[in-house]
Amino acid sequence: MKNYYTGKCVLITGAGGALGSLMSKALLQAGATVLAVDIAEGALAQLKNENLHFFTCDLSQAAQIARLEEAVKKAGFSVDILVNNAGIVNGTYLSDTSPEAIQKALSINLAAPILLVRQFERDLEKNNGHLVNISSAAGIVGVSRLSDYSAAKFGLFGFDEAMRVEWKKRGKKIATTVICPFYLQTDMFKGVTTRFPLLLPIMKPEKAVKKMLASVAKKKKRETFLFMVWSVWILRLFPVSFFDFVSSFFGINKSMDEFVGKGTAAKK
Repeated sequence: MKNYYTGKCVLITGAGGALGSLMSKALLQAGATVLAVDIAEGALAQLKNENLHFFTCDLSQAAQIARLEEAVKKAGFSVDILVNNAGIVNGTYLSDTSPEAIQKALSINLAAPILLVRQFERDLEKNNGHLVNISSAAGIVGVSRLSDYSAAKFGLFGFDEAMRVEWKKRGKKIATTVICPFYLQTDMFKGVTTRFPLLLPIMKPEKAVKKMLASVAKKKKRETFLFMVWSVWILRLFPVSFFDFVSSFFGINKSMDEFVGKGTAAKK
């Protein structure tokens, strides 16, 4: 795995959060130059490394994404690997979520990754690069109290697939990997539950990062980590009523009932 990242320039969004900071640290240890993008340094503030470069950007603002590309070029970097990791969750019923919160979630979770690829596609093409989209298990199965989040993550999964076939059609040698993890033990999803922890464990972020980077290094096109998440595609061959029954049996639609994470959507 280390050889794949050695000497590569990796731009990662949401780098100041729990998952992003761990990923940044692991990439630095693997010999990469990391362009860490977030609205604030967060957990990266204590990480000192000459190959770590922080860029401030509010991903909900398209103009700032355009300026980010200009700042990266001005600093003399060319992106080899783009990791769309940033994400936010409201964690409320749709009727209890303000329009502003919905718009912000869709902007950061879906529009921003699309705009970032548009801005950095030339770098990826020139460097035979790699696009990594961090989607979610909620991006392949809808979850109660995650309607806007699921919508965005479904969209990100589709966007990844569309870019994979589009680049292949156009002869561009850009690898793609979409990652769809189940819940992780971070503040973002604090309080979520799983009915069957042996089958659907809530993974520690350190373990998730190790698996993610290994999958990217192998250029896997899709990664779910868990068989029960992967099996969703098989379940979709059955009637919708059966699919919904299985989802309810495994407690998926109650998994957010005790959520106390970083939800920000107050009803207005």
